Amino acid sequence: MAAADVTAADVTAADVTAVDVTPDRSLFKKIGLAGYRTEQAVAELVDNSIDARVRGRTAHIDVELDFADGEIEVRDDCSGMTLEGLRNAMTIAAGGGKGGESLGKFGMGMKSACSALGRRFSVTTAREGAKKEHAVVYDEDEWLAGGSREWKFDVRSAEKNKPRSGTVVKVEMLSVPLYPNQATNFRRRFGMRYGPYLERGEVALRVNSRGCAPAETELDGERSPFEIALADGNRITGWVGLLKRRSVKGDYGIHLYRRGRLVRAFEKFGIGSHPSAAKTVGEAHLDHVPVNFHKTGFIEDSPEYAEAEAAFRKDPAVARALRESARSGKGGGAAEIGRFLGGPAGGARIAARVSSDAAGRMLGEAGSFVVKGLPGKAEMRFVSGGPALYSAEKDGDTLMITVNRDSRAFQTVKNPLSLIGVIKSEAGLAMEEPGRHERFLEARNRAWLDLAPRGAGRDSDHLPGAAGRRRGPVAPDYSLDQRLIGVHDLLEERFPHPFQFTGLSTLAPFLHNTYAVMVYNVQTARGSGAELQEMVAEGIGGEEEPVVLHEPGRREMATAVSLTRGKPIVVIRERAEEPVTTWASPEKAWLDLFFEVEGRGTRVYRDELAPMLAELVDANHVDLGRLESLAKRRRLLGKVRGHLEAAGWQDTPRA
Repeated sequence: MAAADVTAADVTAADVTAVDVTPDRSLFKKIGLAGYRTEQAVAELVDNSIDARVRGRTAHIDVELDFADGEIEVRDDCSGMTLEGLRNAMTIAAGGGKGGESLGKFGMGMKSACSALGRRFSVTTAREGAKKEHAVVYDEDEWLAGGSREWKFDVRSAEKNKPRSGTVVKVEMLSVPLYPNQATNFRRRFGMRYGPYLERGEVALRVNSRGCAPAETELDGERSPFEIALADGNRITGWVGLLKRRSVKGDYGIHLYRRGRLVRAFEKFGIGSHPSAAKTVGEAHLDHVPVNFHKTGFIEDSPEYAEAEAAFRKDPAVARALRESARSGKGGGAAEIGRFLGGPAGGARIAARVSSDAAGRMLGEAGSFVVKGLPGKAEMRFVSGGPALYSAEKDGDTLMITVNRDSRAFQTVKNPLSLIGVIKSEAGLAMEEPGRHERFLEARNRAWLDLAPRGAGRDSDHLPGAAGRRRGPVAPDYSLDQRLIGVHDLLEERFPHPFQFTGLSTLAPFLHNTYAVMVYNVQTARGSGAELQEMVAEGIGGEEEPVVLHEPGRREMATAVSLTRGKPIVVIRERAEEPVTTWASPEKAWLDLFFEVEGRGTRVYRDELAPMLAELVDANHVDLGRLESLAKRRRLLGKVRGHLEAAGWQDTPRA
């Protein structure tokens, strides 16, 4: 009898076996290993407090980062929970039936957030008017040691000490470090994240006893509100406007909210990432659009998101803002360079800091602009190609300075704006003696080219991006992964500690197979990993929201690799030594990858190590003598030699 012909009547009681599918108790720990940043995990707890607020009354929420005892606490004076409510709060996937106005969605937030923050947490709660408060404690070690497969917690109920309502969540035995300026960062980000609630007075939120204020945006003119009706009856509301100054750092775009809570900041939603839109800013509330599990991004493949973005783009207020942004930004990169290049006559002081990546974009877009700070009229224009870095000559009563944006001389400086400032000064000096200026300019151009790396111009395929080009060896196919270049410049500008991109952050071009997961590596100084973790996650963003792990062990790595297919994983490691460069040499990068694979359990790349090294050696990127010397200092020489010999590298040098 064919399988398709089997009916329920053919199955006897003897054919039926009951299978227990109760999850393993380790699931409670694993739900916290899905890549929360500390801020995101704490925000999940704040979300729960906001959901529990009493209508018509300001909810007071306090976040305490206890640096002395290593604890995190979130407490509120909201409605609190009944005994049944606390049971649901501790049940995985329960709570998804919250009302349509709530921030919670999946019934996973509190459990996964607390598990991500630490190995022990407690929840104490009481309803207004109730005589008792209820408390439950989760201790990871005790929970995992329990031999029973029963999923039960002991809830202790006691008489209330005070006639108050609300909930206190306290996390101990932290898995995430706390760092000094973390409270300041939380206040700033929560001010943006919960701005609508704070502005309406529905929530008063404090971090370490200091209040969070709604983020203020300095606008050129007034906000233009919009309300867009969609075909299915849903609506998008918000406003658009123009920044007082164009943002060359990418800090423009639309803040996307769901239920009053920020999901994505400075998203290029409906406006695109282009200099002409760099003054456009606003808010859009997409309350009906689905979000991902951690509420860190909207599901952009959903029809709701596509419909909302298309309707937003066509709205008259949005179209008008984009036209005005493009009109006010006329002149592109050159106009921005002119604004940043200030100073007195003969000077070239950079008036403001911008990242080298942003400066590189400005240089690539530049046309021409009027130069201020030189005697008489002066203009600078940018061309592509030519034998010299720059030239200067009189055109009537105007000094015309022509700069070759493709000159390899731009590789000698960290930031192109600094070299443009020097060019401005040198051109001014040259024209003080018109009869001798040609010889002066010839000598200066020769000097700049002598300083520059040879063999490539700015557009050469074998150069990495603006950040890596100046921070690591210039070699074919060896560079930072393109997705990390912007993160690198963000860290150079804002991260106060030493850091270094290494492993697959620089060796990605040498992979020989396609993987569903990319595991990048970044190293930093002792004690600064948590701060770096948040900044890296913030810097990558975009469609591929990364999973950023701080000092993961073997089990955490295995869980992350198995659960995050399609998303990049960035592993933060802390090292005692301070790196000299911000991305590693090929020898160090390969050795760090070897250590991650053999010592830390990132097994997915194990078969890649030998062919990757062979290609690096053949391309003259890796010297085996230097590699073994470095391995010896790190006490990995025996393991590395064994690996090389097993791979057929019998004649390796002996360090």
